[in-house]
Amino acid sequence: MGIYAVKPRFQEVLSPVASWLADRDVDPTALNLLALVASFNAALLLFLATNTYLSLLIPLLVFIRIALNALDGMVARLNDVEGQAWGEVLNETVDRVSDAFIFVGLALNPAVNTTLGLMTGLIVVLSSFVAVASKAAGGGRRYDGVMGKADRMFIIGLLGVLTPIFGVAEPGYWALIIVSAGCFETITHRLIVTHGELDDG
Repeated sequence: MGIYAVKPRFQEVLSPVASWLADRDVDPTALNLLALVASFNAALLLFLATNTYLSLLIPLLVFIRIALNALDGMVARLNDVEGQAWGEVLNETVDRVSDAFIFVGLALNPAVNTTLGLMTGLIVVLSSFVAVASKAAGGGRRYDGVMGKADRMFIIGLLGVLTPIFGVAEPGYWALIIVSAGCFETITHRLIVTHGELDDG
């Protein structure tokens, strides 16, 4: 399950914030869009990443993204709007765009292998697609596998920490390799579990 296993504890920490937002009728979609803005800014910093300390903002931005994504669902539950069809579609779409921003931003950094970066972005989106396709076909929305969203963002955040020390080229290469390999395992795992769940024999 990767870092996703600590989600209940993370939500517990964020609970007072979620209650405060819900009491003020903050639209969960607004939180989702703010997460998209954080992702875009992280992507911009990844594109510009050199061995400067500006890259230390990357882990902060990806943490903000993860926190806002969690708060989005928590506020929706508290305001009894969880599970609304359009909100769910919008949430999944914005999440995929956020992923694309981040990995395309890294791929376009001149010090990074562009082909590897774009291929990683593609396999990341495919991993999430399999998770959503499972639900669309009548199974569960899949969160399992070694390389979920939180795991990917942890690696990107670590890259931001390492860049001022080592530059972006080598840490960026290994970040992309690890994410790609992890997402390949995750896709395979999710397909196997989904097949077992949906197989009519």
